[in-house]
Amino acid sequence: MNAGRIFRRWRLRLRNRRSTGGDPRGRVRIVFANGCFDQPLSLEQQPVTPGVRLSGNPREAATADAVVFHIPNLRTPMPAKTPGQLWVAWSMECEAHYPLLADPDFMSQFDLTMTYRRDSDIPLSYIAGDYDGILELLRRPAPPKHPGHVAASIVSGRFDACGRRQYLTRLSARMPVHTYGRQGTHRMPSPDRGQLTKREVLAYYKFNCAFENAIATDYVTEKFYDPLYAGCVPVYRGAPNVEAFVPGDSCCIDTSRFHSADDLAGYLMELDRDEAAYRRFLDWKTRPLRPAFLEYLEFSTRGPRPIERLARAVQARRIT
Repeated sequence: MNAGRIFRRWRLRLRNRRSTGGDPRGRVRIVFANGCFDQPLSLEQQPVTPGVRLSGNPREAATADAVVFHIPNLRTPMPAKTPGQLWVAWSMECEAHYPLLADPDFMSQFDLTMTYRRDSDIPLSYIAGDYDGILELLRRPAPPKHPGHVAASIVSGRFDACGRRQYLTRLSARMPVHTYGRQGTHRMPSPDRGQLTKREVLAYYKFNCAFENAIATDYVTEKFYDPLYAGCVPVYRGAPNVEAFVPGDSCCIDTSRFHSADDLAGYLMELDRDEAAYRRFLDWKTRPLRPAFLEYLEFSTRGPRPIERLARAVQARRIT
């Protein structure tokens, strides 16, 4: 059944919903009205607080206590909202690509937000993995670099709200940059094991052109962290507040500090010729990590999972 038919049935069910609403057994029900693109939700594997039930069946939305909408692939007009029901706007994507996320009128329909932004009600993180495993990756010494492997760029996504392709073209005209991805001139090793293969490739290079697909506050994705794990220096183009997410001092090069791509290329080539100067961008691996980053890592990997934090937020709102 398509989303339009489901939402029409939702409206019909609103007329018959009892005034008390909710789960007849007294539990809080959270329904996901649509999925995250084509990825399965696997809700049965998610830990939640006692008394909370999750459902990925949109047919249950009309009688749910809270309904979660994945905004980037919302392809139908919004239904009527049940009185007393909480609506949650969910997205890990940047509003530069999905303008509804930046539309005040549209977003005013929602009671809670679950996004990458740090001021979100349920903040989401692009750091994935376990605490000790990530620390081990960050602490791992940078491997020797292959001759002639100065900089790499790995881009496959079609989104480009910040001119990263144009910037990369200008940079490549002044220095050697090996490009990977669907539009690149180099192929990833086979078999391609995703993030693991990407990090193995980056380990060969001194620099990685870690360019986000949009420039927005707090939008710091795995593009920034993968080169750090690989022992490669990220040349970062993205969030203006990236310093709030870095693990240590002098661990990346921010393109916004350079007047042009030509100036940046000149600086990177100087570092390529001066091994001692280059190694200073790897010294952070042997020094204490920033306390703010360790707190962020703790929150991202050891704290309650996003679904559990969502469940708690819904319970708290219902109590108040």
